Amino acid sequence: MKQIFTFLAVALLSINAIHAQIKITRESHGFRPGDEHACQAVEYRAPGESGTNVVWDFRELVSKENIGISSIETFSGVGYNTVVERNDGITFRYNITNDQVEYFGYEKENRQYSFTTPIVKTKYPQFYGTFFEGTFAGKIIVKGESAGEIAGTYSTNVDAEGTILLPDGEKLPVIRVKTTKVTTQWGPACNSMEVIKYLWYAQDIRYPVFVTMETAYYNTNGGERMALEKSSYLNTNLKRESKLRTTTGLDGIDANFTCKISPNPFKEQLNVQYSLSKQSSVSIELFNSQGAKVAVILPKQIQEGDQVINYNAGNTVSVKGVYFLRFMIDGKVHIEKLIKN
Repeated sequence: MKQIFTFLAVALLSINAIHAQIKITRESHGFRPGDEHACQAVEYRAPGESGTNVVWDFRELVSKENIGISSIETFSGVGYNTVVERNDGITFRYNITNDQVEYFGYEKENRQYSFTTPIVKTKYPQFYGTFFEGTFAGKIIVKGESAGEIAGTYSTNVDAEGTILLPDGEKLPVIRVKTTKVTTQWGPACNSMEVIKYLWYAQDIRYPVFVTMETAYYNTNGGERMALEKSSYLNTNLKRESKLRTTTGLDGIDANFTCKISPNPFKEQLNVQYSLSKQSSVSIELFNSQGAKVAVILPKQIQEGDQVINYNAGNTVSVKGVYFLRFMIDGKVHIEKLIKN
């Protein structure tokens, strides 16, 4: 009996160790200011089963024409501090804290969905077996005028762990996050919508490696389903993310761009040296690990050649920890990771 108990204990510890390999935290998977997250729309793939040791074979994906790119910026708004701008004109608003990510709505052109009770998108940390749920409410604004109200329920369930097989030989250990959101809208039109989304996360890749979702529209009065949309998306930054596992810079900057920051770790003084091979529009900003901008090192200006900036960070940076220095050069981003002692 003692031998059986020992075997079971070892087996349980082994399973827990497998699950513990992947954990979603703010530091490893949270929105990072200056990032551009690109994805390719592909033909819909079913999410497959839940549980442990699942293998999702997505090696054969059929691409669609459109590519979505989202850029991430910090923003001082009422109740939120981060915006994500997508290249189709939609802007999403979030409030990011040490413990969670709250979703405050989105806007496109003259239409805005604003949540007075936000949706909790993420609670840190998340790992296999995590579950939480809640309710949300808000209003619809069109051209500055009230156009109705919205309310609903949401849930997040990290329902699976295993391996995902992707094109170009990518084979990654992942956990899968299932989110469900049911929304009812009142106003000139009265209808409801259910969105079920599956997101696969790898430990060393910041944003989801694959997403698949189903959106169902219902007639609120009769309850019958009026339409069903299915879509899937592949993270096209996987090769770039593999570089980020060993370096802090982001692709897209002039290949001749060089940068050196010292000391790092720093206490107060920062010496920023960089070289531009051509005349460029440059700005440099400092962000903390939560994505909040703490200082403007260099307001936007035109520069060329070798540059040196001596900045006393002690005046604005008092808390020890991780910071990010963001270069914006001709609309492209380069990020350096700094440590404050």
